[in-house]
Amino acid sequence: MAKNVEIGNRIFPTKVSALAEIRAVRDRYPDGVSLEFADHALLRDLVSLHTEAEEKIGIGISHFTVATETEFGGRNRHFVLHRHDGSYTDFSFVHCLNPKSKDKNDRILALRQAIKEQTWAFRDR
Repeated sequence: MAKNVEIGNRIFPTKVSALAEIRAVRDRYPDGVSLEFADHALLRDLVSLHTEAEEKIGIGISHFTVATETEFGGRNRHFVLHRHDGSYTDFSFVHCLNPKSKDKNDRILALRQAIKEQTWAFRDR
């Protein structure tokens, strides 16, 4: 039986339904546009579930936008958290619902960096 997923005061019947709603929010916005209040509230509550929430939030959240990732070929859209001090960071909304250890995340990022050129060459073929 599926387990309910709580994000703030919102309850989703499954992780799949929560992820579908979050992706729908992401897909509603063009790059660089600030999210509206209800969507901002959902993401604020979502990022609080991240294993590095305190580091991600920092001085406080000013607003969220959507951006297209450029480091790995420019095909993945993600959320960007903008802080009150003008700094910003991205975060994985999947990680918020399926937390992994920081060590595992660091290893995965290092491995992705190591094969970046091969990945691009494969994509371009």
